Amino acid sequence: MPYTPYVALQRQLEDILVRSIGCDQVETYPWIGEKIVETFGKDKKILYMLQNPVNPEAPYMRDDMIYGLLAHTVKNSKFFDSFKIFDIGKVWTKGAGTREKGQGKFASEFVHEEAQLGVMLYQKAIDQWNTDPLLAAKHIVTHIVKELELGKVRFEKTSLTQFHPKKQATISVGNDIIGFIGALHPLVLQQQKI
Repeated sequence: MPYTPYVALQRQLEDILVRSIGCDQVETYPWIGEKIVETFGKDKKILYMLQNPVNPEAPYMRDDMIYGLLAHTVKNSKFFDSFKIFDIGKVWTKGAGTREKGQGKFASEFVHEEAQLGVMLYQKAIDQWNTDPLLAAKHIVTHIVKELELGKVRFEKTSLTQFHPKKQATISVGNDIIGFIGALHPLVLQQQKI
């Protein structure tokens, strides 16, 4: 067996997104700055902060893939009218296993780390309702779920303030929430100069 199950799944997702969906893969840094954390209304207390960050303006470890994908979108929106990008990487959050003084020798004993797939679709202008990138995103989700034979997918409405109020939902398969889909709120897009 040439790969671990995680690497095999990652390769399968990459293949689906590149060959079947036509996405471009990007690599994003795991460090984020305070400004983007505030843009998304995140509580900095749930984020890990580096004592000696490579970039002093980005001292936090990401808890979501959206930050780096948004940065790539801001840069590329100046040159392209539409594109699809994705990244697969690690995210970190503090949770119930947060280290107490004197507990645990290794970070793996108290750091909550997980892998996450993030996909960002950009389209400069939407001429008709059926060209909305959110519909394309739903198609991508259903295609991935079908290819991985996970079962029937459901989209259930949510109400996160940093996303468009009528264009956001959790993604569920069976009883498990496996992800989120949404269009960024117009104020977030305006703040990012998109």
